[in-house]
Formats: sequence, structure tokens, C-alpha cells
Amino acid sequence: MSSSRFKTTYNVPGNYGSVEKATLYVEHDSSHDTIFFYDASGDLLFIVNDDCMENNIVDAIVRLNAPEMNKEGVESVSVDEWGKLMKNGR
Repeated sequence: MSSSRFKTTYNVPGNYGSVEKATLYVEHDSSHDTIFFYDASGDLLFIVNDDCMENNIVDAIVRLNAPEMNKEGVESVSVDEWGKLMKNGR
């Protein structure tokens, strides 16, 4: 199995309006054409398969991070739908 591993940092909110750094790790498994994302605790966050390199979860996160700028493929959620989602998810 051939794998490459990388990491990068990103900002997260800290205490009292401060900004802290977090680390995101990735493993590219070339024998299975799969990319695994991990947090600093080693917990698997999500997987992206090479078969889904277009419009994958990373693309969706980028679109939803600034929905007013990335209108294509972004829809508003009704209050009712959000209420149902939050009831089921929490």
C-alpha cells in the first residue's frame, strides 16, 4: 500500500475572542484511491474517494462557508426543515 501523509493548520475560535490553531491531517492512499482526513486526536473526520473528486464534501464545505458568494448548488433551508433536522440530529 502506497500512502502519502500531510498536515496543515487552520484557525478555530478560542477563549475571549482569541484565535487558536488546529491541525488537519490527511492520508492519500494511492492503492485504493482514497483520501482520509483526521483531526489532531487521530479521529477520522471523513473520507473522499477518487471516484468522487468532483463535488465532494470538501467542495460542499467551501460552498456553504460563503453561500452568498457561491450560489450555485446552495439552497435555503426552511424553518420547518431546520427544526426537523435539529430534532433528529441532537
